[in-house]
Amino acid sequence: MIRLFIISMMFWSCAGNSPEEVKENSVSYNNYEYNVLSDSLLNGIQSKILTAFGQSMMLQEAKLITGLDADLEKLYETRKSNLVIYWRSYLKFYESIFYVSRKDQKMAEKACSDGIDFLENLKNKNAEDYALLAMLQGFSFQFHSGMKCSVYY
Repeated sequence: MIRLFIISMMFWSCAGNSPEEVKENSVSYNNYEYNVLSDSLLNGIQSKILTAFGQSMMLQEAKLITGLDADLEKLYETRKSNLVIYWRSYLKFYESIFYVSRKDQKMAEKACSDGIDFLENLKNKNAEDYALLAMLQGFSFQFHSGMKCSVYY
């Protein structure tokens, strides 16, 4: 029992475990929640992206996807929020899928590359950002061959 107490005290005394340090290094998501509630564009954004993608696939034109991208770009210019960049990159993933289905490899590669660039330039990434970045990078392998594939490793 004493050993367990000593080990737990050792872990507690390690740097980074004090409440002050944890509080300093943590990201407050309360601000994100407030911004989402005050922005009608971000309310239900995933559903909007999937709807735009589905309709674009049926109509065989990217107008709805590019229109939503333009709206997100305008929102980012006013908000400068990581959340907007995340959703814009998510939209770029679906835009890339749209162009792959249309057999337009050049536009698909550009959309995927844009999504990757948005996330790579993002400061203070969280787990969701890294997961989407990995998804985009994995999807982009189909556009490269040989040594270009090793760029992401």
